[in-house]
Amino acid sequence: GLKYGNFWDSLDYEWDDTLTSILVAASATHPVLVKEIAHVVTTAFTSTATVDVGDGTDPDHYIDTTDMAVDSLGNVTSSLNAASPHNGVWNTANFEIKVTVAGTVTGGAGKLLVNMLRF
Repeated sequence: GLKYGNFWDSLDYEWDDTLTSILVAASATHPVLVKEIAHVVTTAFTSTATVDVGDGTDPDHYIDTTDMAVDSLGNVTSSLNAASPHNGVWNTANFEIKVTVAGTVTGGAGKLLVNMLRF
């Protein structure tokens, strides 16, 4: 059978970063399947912070802030366990996976891990 390229991409960010996206190239001839997205709190956010992981259009498409404990160091949240999971997203054009930090925030950091399959 054919072999497809499974790969991970990651993004480390802090609460006040302006670049909080992973941009992925995809096309109709080389589509990309998003299999899973995980978010890890590497520095606890202030309790009034909100963190969402979206697709650049819908800010919480993959993981909503209500799925996370953003004020808890080491909290890991997977899109597979989100209240409204959007896994197995098939992309036939370039796309974005974006972290949005909002609320009254004075600190915090996270890591975004994205598992994808390129065809």
